[in-house]
Amino acid sequence: MRSSDFSYPALERSLNLLPLSTRREMYDIITFFNILHSRVQTPDLLQSINIHVPRHSTRSNLPFKPPFVRTNYLQNSPLIRFQRLANSISNQIDFFSTSIAAIREFYNQRLDL
Repeated sequence: MRSSDFSYPALERSLNLLPLSTRREMYDIITFFNILHSRVQTPDLLQSINIHVPRHSTRSNLPFKPPFVRTNYLQNSPLIRFQRLANSISNQIDFFSTSIAAIREFYNQRLDL
C-alpha cells in the first residue's frame, strides 16, 4: 500500500489519535506546567520563566511575558515557545490552579470536535 492511498488525518481519527501538532503542543504545555510547579527540579529554568505581574489594571491578562528575541531560532527555543503557547491558551487553562489531567482533557476535547 502506497502512502498516497490513505489519508493521514483519517487514520488518526480512526485510531482516536490527536494530530501530531496538537500532541506536540499538549506535551509542551505539560512540560511547562511541570517546570512551573517544580515537579521537574530545574531551578535555572524556573527562574527563566517571566511571570507577568501588572503594576496596574490593564486589558492584557497574559500570565507570562516571554522575552523579545530577534531571530526565528530563538523564537522557537523551548522556554520561549512554552510561554508563548501558554499565553495563547491562558483563557481556557489557569496554569496556577489546574492539573495535568485537566490539561489532557482540554486537548482531548479537540479530538471530539
